[in-house]
Amino acid sequence: MKTPFLRLRPDAVPSHYDLFLKTCYETWKSIGRVDVFFSLETALDVIEMNAMEMEIKSAKIRNGPTSVCTRMSVDHQTLQIEFPCGSLLPGEHVLEIEFVSEISKSLKGFYRCGNGSDPILCTQFESTSARLCFPCWDEPAFKATFSISVEAPKGKTVLCNTQIEKEVPGEGSSITYHFEKTPIMSTYLVAIVIGNFDMIEAKTKQNVLVRVFAPLGKSSQAQLTLDTTIKSIEFYNDFFKIDYPLSKCDVVGVPEFSALAMENWGLIIFRDSYILYDPNVTSAHKKRDTIATITHEIAHQWFGNLVTMEWWTHLWLNEGFASFMGNICAMKIYPEMDFNVDFVVYYLKNSLKLDALKNSHPIEMNVEDPDEVEEIFDEISYDKGCSILRMLYHFMGDEEFRNGLCHYFQKFAHKNTVTEHLWQALETTSFKGIEEMMFTWVNQIGFPLVSVSSHFENKSLTLTLSQEKFNIDGSKSADGEKWIIPVSVITENDQKPQNFLMEDNKFEIVVNNPGQWFKLNSDCVGFYHVNYDIKDLNNLKTPIASKLLGEIDRFNLWNDIFSLVEGGKMSTVSALKFLDAFKEEDTYSVWNNIIDSCHRISSIIMDQTYYPNYLKYVVNVMTNIYNQVGWEALPGESEKQKLLRPSLIKRMGLSGHEGAIEEARRRFDLHFNGSKNIEANLRNPIYSIVMAHGDKNTLKQMLTMYRKEDQEEEKERIASVLGFVRDKDVLMDVWDFCTSSEVRTCDSVLLLASFSTNIVGRQLFWDLFKKNNSFFLMNQPVQLYIRLVELVSSGLYTYEKADEVEAYFKENNISHIQRTIDRCVEKIRMKAKWFERDSEEIKKFFQ
Repeated sequence: MKTPFLRLRPDAVPSHYDLFLKTCYETWKSIGRVDVFFSLETALDVIEMNAMEMEIKSAKIRNGPTSVCTRMSVDHQTLQIEFPCGSLLPGEHVLEIEFVSEISKSLKGFYRCGNGSDPILCTQFESTSARLCFPCWDEPAFKATFSISVEAPKGKTVLCNTQIEKEVPGEGSSITYHFEKTPIMSTYLVAIVIGNFDMIEAKTKQNVLVRVFAPLGKSSQAQLTLDTTIKSIEFYNDFFKIDYPLSKCDVVGVPEFSALAMENWGLIIFRDSYILYDPNVTSAHKKRDTIATITHEIAHQWFGNLVTMEWWTHLWLNEGFASFMGNICAMKIYPEMDFNVDFVVYYLKNSLKLDALKNSHPIEMNVEDPDEVEEIFDEISYDKGCSILRMLYHFMGDEEFRNGLCHYFQKFAHKNTVTEHLWQALETTSFKGIEEMMFTWVNQIGFPLVSVSSHFENKSLTLTLSQEKFNIDGSKSADGEKWIIPVSVITENDQKPQNFLMEDNKFEIVVNNPGQWFKLNSDCVGFYHVNYDIKDLNNLKTPIASKLLGEIDRFNLWNDIFSLVEGGKMSTVSALKFLDAFKEEDTYSVWNNIIDSCHRISSIIMDQTYYPNYLKYVVNVMTNIYNQVGWEALPGESEKQKLLRPSLIKRMGLSGHEGAIEEARRRFDLHFNGSKNIEANLRNPIYSIVMAHGDKNTLKQMLTMYRKEDQEEEKERIASVLGFVRDKDVLMDVWDFCTSSEVRTCDSVLLLASFSTNIVGRQLFWDLFKKNNSFFLMNQPVQLYIRLVELVSSGLYTYEKADEVEAYFKENNISHIQRTIDRCVEKIRMKAKWFERDSEEIKKFFQ
């Protein structure tokens, strides 16, 4: 039985670290010394701090007791320093420790990455991995300043949170780099990178030096990252009314990173493909991802770094705010790219899907064990967190919200906070019910389904609203679950939202002179689904077809409808019939949503005899817009058109449209032979289609391209489609490749995702996972292993498979990601229940 994890006692509080690290490339060890300045409130016989997987050479209190004993606790990840000859008295002290830690290949702590004899060394300390590098108080609330020195081979670029103060030649060909003292900050934000890079730089209007360190020979592709970083810092300086507090901001790309990026103060580390932009290779989708990731990480320099959550229970204060503010920043600095629509397509939709599960969790949930922390870096902390902030922002208004944030930063700069501090700061500039309202969204699992009925009389429309918790399995919600809901209404005669606050389980709204239709949740601002009476839903077909309803509202309507299908409150066939209203639809967001729904239906009927008829139906639904958009990019077309085209082509080709398949093969052959390169936006759909209808020779061609390619984005794009092939023997070859040393650790899991998309691959994926699970457990960081479990289970849909998955993880005692396992099993059972409920009607519809 696992020993319960205990947090550090608050008796000893560090204020400053003098940290020296000497990197040994021969042994992949880090020889270190740390002097920790700390204060004691009471006399102690034992000081406890965090340390893991290191050798303690010596430990002593400067000018203190001469007799000191050290003991490591593996279960608690701590180092205990004992004073057998008498207690250490209250006051200020300095603890001096010499140690040797590992420079591993684990993608956490201080690790090495990249192929060849000249790897890059870098850190990833979030959430609890600083303790793998040096002994420290490795909890967010123990903020301190850091003076860091690093000895490394001459000729390397050596980076840290702050600028180099001086360089001192060492023994042989080494140099010791001494860095300026940092601001007060948490240990998880300490960062070091050592390697060879190309660099470009510029300064903000406030004279902050911004540098981007790119892979050798790739600095010309880092201009978008440099420009976006500078624009983001300048935007946040103005928005928060507090200037970026450091003299420099470095962005560095490394070959292997377990996350997309990490917001270390002054030294933001990215997976290298996310800082590079080449218009000949980078898709419009990847460009948007790059911008959104940068604006998110720069937002962290304030939310997370300047003001830090007190403990991981309040993680959403970091991540939810960074995503929310990152979206606002991207909208402002790139207005032509319409990031407002991206918000609902990705953040809002993804979090609604996850939060409809019974095995979701509140945005704010108590965590203690470091193993539990990794599981809450999910769509709830990030996407639901930023979605409820967007809802509050629109309810309060820009000025009140912004003024409240300024108050928050002024009061808590360089400190730690809990969620209540934020609500209290916002209440200083707005109404006093914010904390009560937001408690219902932050501290409860799930979200409401708002059902509405209407009654028209004497030119007035009375809307009767009721709320209940929305469960994706269709089960009844428990009594007592209630949210305080900001509700908005638009009508045919008044497109300006009328706003209300629904504080009880039932609520009435009277609207004068509404016209023929109404819609709740204007612009999809609220975090809830709406269930309309059938007559009111049918009345909305006209403004959908005419586009009198805006793009986000059309997206929202279909998202509500299909969520009701999965939750058992509307039949699949009824929803498919409603699709007629979208015949004239021409936007990426709505079609992306419809295509995703079609894919989700495929996942439960893929092995049915009528499945070919379903695919013909999908092709028929999309033929009009497919012909309208075509294959060729038009001069001056919008960013969203560049996103729409590849989505349509890919779905048409994977659904069996002969014209799409033939054109994809033709363009692929020209590309492979070097006659004509495929345009960047069309590479993923063409590779996917060709692979799905390919064979062993197709795989050989793809791997030839992969091995010749030096652009990581293109390598990822090629590898990510290999699992579409529908031949079991070829899929085995794909598996061997994706789990080989040719593929980076951080990429291998994501490249296996396509296995779950076809009838042959999804069962094979599960079988191979079980066979190789011990390898994945040993070699994948927790976050990547969680993603692998989600992917391997996503193609399964029967009650039997749900039981099998549940039993497998239980029998193999894989409990450190129990919440993830429970969610995956629940999703499989949800699909089984959906199929059981609707299969006969679907069968009749397609036969």
